[in-house]
Amino acid sequence: MATDLTKLDELWIAEKPSNQAVIEKAMRGLGAQWVNSSTSRADGFVLLNWNGKSIAVSSVFGHMLSMVLPRGYESYQRYVEQSKELGRWDFFGFLPFFPPELLYVSKPELGRDGKPVTRGGQPVESVRLKLIEQLLRKAKVVVNACDTDREGQLIFDEIVMRRLKQDPAVPRFTRVRIVNTDDKAMMETVHT
Repeated sequence: MATDLTKLDELWIAEKPSNQAVIEKAMRGLGAQWVNSSTSRADGFVLLNWNGKSIAVSSVFGHMLSMVLPRGYESYQRYVEQSKELGRWDFFGFLPFFPPELLYVSKPELGRDGKPVTRGGQPVESVRLKLIEQLLRKAKVVVNACDTDREGQLIFDEIVMRRLKQDPAVPRFTRVRIVNTDDKAMMETVHT
């Protein structure tokens, strides 16, 4: 991160970059000053100073985490080995599948060609997810500005619960409801 974030009062997380831009525009329309205008693209977030508060606005790209497929669980691998030893394979013999805990993995970083970036044959973890995690750890207050439907809430909760191991219902996390993204409506939403 090129920008110093020793004091980050608020972090706003949008579900997609277009919503991030609308939120940032509304805040600047209300008088917020853009702190990292020359480095915001490289930083991956917009840093604003608004009434003495340091506010970062960033976005995710939809679901940043996905559930691990059954073959990624140790119990599945054991079943495969047992099947080889017995000389028979019954795919449905593994069912029902109830792991003690569902595992999640971050979506890989994608190159300009849309293919996963790999290092040493393994996919590289999403740079944006790492950035969001760092910002979440530094911010005093986090505003969930993802879409207001179940999916938007889940996208935010997955990151907070799986990466930070925190409860997204604690007072540090707040929710803003963005229904209309026109300038006037956004200014009213952001101001409250």
